[in-house]
Amino acid sequence: MTNHPAALSRSAIGREAFETAQTITSDWLRSRAVRQMYQVLPDDCVPAALALARALAGPTLRARTLLAVSRAAPAAEQPALLAEARAVINMIDEAAGQVEVLGLLAGRLSGDAAAEAAQAALARAPEIVGDSERGWRVVSLLAHLPPADRAAAVGLLRGLTDASTRQPALAEAAQFLPEAEQAALRAEALAEARALTDGETRARALAGMLGALPAPERGPAAAEALAAVDAAADPTLWARVVLWTAAALPRDAAATAYPLGLGLPPGEARAEAVGALATAAPEAERRARLAEALTLAAAVEDEWGRVFAVSRLAGALGPDLHAPALAAARAIADTWARADLLTELAGWLPSEQKDLVLTEALAAARACPQPWARARALTGVADQCT
Repeated sequence: MTNHPAALSRSAIGREAFETAQTITSDWLRSRAVRQMYQVLPDDCVPAALALARALAGPTLRARTLLAVSRAAPAAEQPALLAEARAVINMIDEAAGQVEVLGLLAGRLSGDAAAEAAQAALARAPEIVGDSERGWRVVSLLAHLPPADRAAAVGLLRGLTDASTRQPALAEAAQFLPEAEQAALRAEALAEARALTDGETRARALAGMLGALPAPERGPAAAEALAAVDAAADPTLWARVVLWTAAALPRDAAATAYPLGLGLPPGEARAEAVGALATAAPEAERRARLAEALTLAAAVEDEWGRVFAVSRLAGALGPDLHAPALAAARAIADTWARADLLTELAGWLPSEQKDLVLTEALAAARACPQPWARARALTGVADQCT
């Protein structure tokens, strides 16, 4: 049963979030706020949201926002809105911005239209200055490119000089090649990653390609990535590699890593490492480790660090750990951070508790002094409502 149906109306809170976003003075923040709320935007707010998007000065922001808001528009209006967004994209001078938004447009189209947008993006991709951005923008285009253009895209990826981007991007790209070529490209990327001499670069490259590797290869690659960095020499980096690899680590590597995580200096890195390992722990050990991880997460001094640490555990916590997780959220002074964590936890609670916690999150969201934070927090609450 819903305890607060009137107070927790998805459309009413979505409207409140949009009205708040309209008061944001920064174009960039206003655009971002509206883009994030398209799923909760009431139908009667769509015309005003489109008008807001069209009034943005920069063509990159304008195109991004048009594409996002168009998702909330009636289906009959979407082709015209996508054509309008395409015309705005043609005005973008900067290569990285144009490639990004063309990729977003390709994802909204199908057939020849999607291919045309992806091909236009690929043509400008070599102009993107940073290897990391260039590499991942190219990877995002592969699903929309015709098979004849995918070899050119892989050629661009092979030209990347940043090793921690090159190997994961090549491994990810393999799935879009003919089946006979996929294994060879993954093997090439994995061999290159293993040959890197710098430990941090090797760890980042190996961890970055885990999702693209066949299941039997993930465990060894994850263990190699973690072994490439030293917990004592750089606790923050080691904890981050644990976060990236924990779900794939072989049991013996995870068992070795757990006490190392507990031995890190107090703070977000320790909570991050212990939390990742606890979430992936064997069933017999998981509850005790999650309780330990939650205690460490709740003790993180930085409030946003505490939000991130507890949020990473939220989906794995059993009912007996919901109360301490909620206590950690309620102890946060920053209203946006408190609203954010309460909203995240509410999504994992049984229905009889969810509305009560969402009501708390809504009060915290409304108390956020900055319009950007208030709009973002209200959007999060609305997204959990029906």
